[in-house]
Amino acid sequence: MVSNVWVSGEGIDREGMGIVYSVLGGEELRSSYLPRDEDDLINFREAQRRYPWRVLHPKVESAVFPQTSSLGYHEASGLMFITSRRPSRCPGISYFKPSILESKELLDTVHGDSVVGLSNASALLREVWVNTCAVAPASSNIVCLAGTSEGILQFRHGGDVSWLTPKPTFARLKKNELKPASVAARGGVFSLDYLPSNPSSVILVGGRSWHMCLLDTRVPEDEWQTLQHKTSISHVKVVGQHQVLAAGPKSAMAVYDVRWLSGARNKSWRVNGNTPVVEFPGYKNQARLDTGLDVLLEPGYGAGVVAAAHDDGQVALYSVRDGTRFKSPEVDVINYGEGGRVVASLKFSTLPGDRHPSLFVGGAATIKKYSFARGSKDDVDW
Repeated sequence: MVSNVWVSGEGIDREGMGIVYSVLGGEELRSSYLPRDEDDLINFREAQRRYPWRVLHPKVESAVFPQTSSLGYHEASGLMFITSRRPSRCPGISYFKPSILESKELLDTVHGDSVVGLSNASALLREVWVNTCAVAPASSNIVCLAGTSEGILQFRHGGDVSWLTPKPTFARLKKNELKPASVAARGGVFSLDYLPSNPSSVILVGGRSWHMCLLDTRVPEDEWQTLQHKTSISHVKVVGQHQVLAAGPKSAMAVYDVRWLSGARNKSWRVNGNTPVVEFPGYKNQARLDTGLDVLLEPGYGAGVVAAAHDDGQVALYSVRDGTRFKSPEVDVINYGEGGRVVASLKFSTLPGDRHPSLFVGGAATIKKYSFARGSKDDVDW
């Protein structure tokens, strides 16, 4: 199965065709251009005649990344980050620079199998692994954050790596330990995002703990904030200026307003902060943490669209505004459920020259592109 997908046409694609990186079988990194014809269909034969000097067909990169967990591209530095769930005392964060501007090859240089160990992240007392990464906005002094089994690592300009949450130790957390920094690290971090009102400083965290945490790097750890979701959080996504979507097992997907959050010392968050402003009754995922999810927030698509994989191998589209499911003749028939499989990779992206965004779905061994059109007002034409 395709476990990770990254799609873009901006920044590294001089020809304007679009590029996709994907991971197959958890370790095989593949890359490809995405040439389209006048009918918006991916067409390698026609593109090869136009760009005979380019290697357009999908290729397997020489580098192997065992147990790959995520991909992310930092446009300001031109670095692609790739993380690994392989347990290690030196967490697996690798990076490379796609040098498509100067070379026929997409992959340039991979810097070791880990860049952690350059600062106080090294010499851990026990093995940890990396579940996800989130590249930072250009305004931030952080390049990338990595969610691990023991907390959050921050990768800064110049290669410095350190723990944003407390460095792991052998000490066990007390059951009633509600300090946000400890809650964020408890049981592992699965998802990270940045709050639009202050993306360089405010970070949203979802993980095995049933708490969504809001970490503000400008204030002491005791002033970080948290709220309780219905279950573990495998995805946390910003869907508005103050609205955040959390999704996980027990078919629990909801939107919260972070203005309701309070610090750990203020118990009022238990009453108000836990109340969703939108719920998604059609979402189906009883126990999986590896289902794909992405959101589309471009103008012309109402309050936004959520693409969420279900635990039966299907994919559904939902309205951020009220949680209802959109009908889509093409997406609604996606089904990779044979053998207990699920769709692990979903990605919205608008390719160069396209008028509308597309949804890229990582299937058994292929990536399929589904294109949509804008509707009027809050309607979306699927």
